Amino acid sequence: MILSLLVINGVAWFVLMMFEWVSNEGVLYGRSLGEALHVTFFQAVTTRTAGFNSIDIATMAPASIGLILILMYIGAGAASTGSGIKVTTLAVIFADMWAFIAGKKETVIMERTIDAFQIKKAYVVAISSFLFIMMITTLVILSNGHIPATAILFETVSAFGTVGLSLGITAELNDAGKGLIMFMMLLGRVGSLTILFTVARQADRKIRYPKEKILIG
Repeated sequence: MILSLLVINGVAWFVLMMFEWVSNEGVLYGRSLGEALHVTFFQAVTTRTAGFNSIDIATMAPASIGLILILMYIGAGAASTGSGIKVTTLAVIFADMWAFIAGKKETVIMERTIDAFQIKKAYVVAISSFLFIMMITTLVILSNGHIPATAILFETVSAFGTVGLSLGITAELNDAGKGLIMFMMLLGRVGSLTILFTVARQADRKIRYPKEKILIG
């Protein structure tokens, strides 16, 4: 987990530097290197957890806002008080993808084979969370048509990650929109799997069906 945190923080830091300091669209363009390094590192880390901001998020480059969306979706480390799909979930998915591409029979991270059930769980968490975000975002857009869709998506993902960042549209949401955002905060904290387990009946079938290979891709 420590390695995955170092990787994601390092990549986010570098990309934010490119978008905000090197690019002339960035809010840090023309600032000193030291200031840019400090601000971008702070934002790279807190966007996944605490949600503090040292610069106005709304003034950042569009590409940076897109990166922040991804970081809020990923969220904090496993077993932390933060939300999101968690860094370890992403690490397992990437490791499994690489194992499949490389033709390996097992998914291995740091000389440890990952259990097949854990791999399946990682995919379910990532996909179900993404679908919940898309569903709630759509509902909020339908009930708040006067607000830009991008800002609503940012608000929804921020709520899912319980980050607290906003593009400044929270007060403009109607009661329905605020209720949906509150639901996303709850879902992000307890987890999408917990919500799904409460409505889906879990039972192991005693019947086994023949296997079938489906064309994929």
